[in-house]
Amino acid sequence: MKFVNIQYVGTTPYTDRTPLKNAWLPGEEKLVSERDARALAGYLEFKRVVDAAPQKAAKADAKTDAPTGTGTAEGQADNAALELAKRAQAEVKAREKKAKKQVEGTLLEVSRMSKPALGDYAKQNYGVELDLKSKVDDLRNQVTSLVQGGRP
Repeated sequence: MKFVNIQYVGTTPYTDRTPLKNAWLPGEEKLVSERDARALAGYLEFKRVVDAAPQKAAKADAKTDAPTGTGTAEGQADNAALELAKRAQAEVKAREKKAKKQVEGTLLEVSRMSKPALGDYAKQNYGVELDLKSKVDDLRNQVTSLVQGGRP
């Protein structure tokens, strides 16, 4: 199962009608399955988030922000501070990308788990006792919402 980043660009909070019934806040991004992404893409309030665009923008910024060559101590300090800020921003983006990949991998694992495995996973990682009498799809939905940071 493939997951896609979707952003909600609406102006009011919204709960979608996909099987997970995600609650969306304005400007929020979430990983959803490809099937749910196709359903949500039919609405103007949702759009796919492409990760390649920020990388191209960062490269373009690096090319246009050449050192000014002022030679003064103040100009050099400004350039050094700007370079430090760019590095810090790149590190934050790298950490966010790594976290997204980790969540996507976890969601992929959850989509393949059986009932007992889902129960054990929820208890071990989130301290939540799941009702194993429920359908396996309902349990997967609960664990998926836990992984994405919500409550079941």
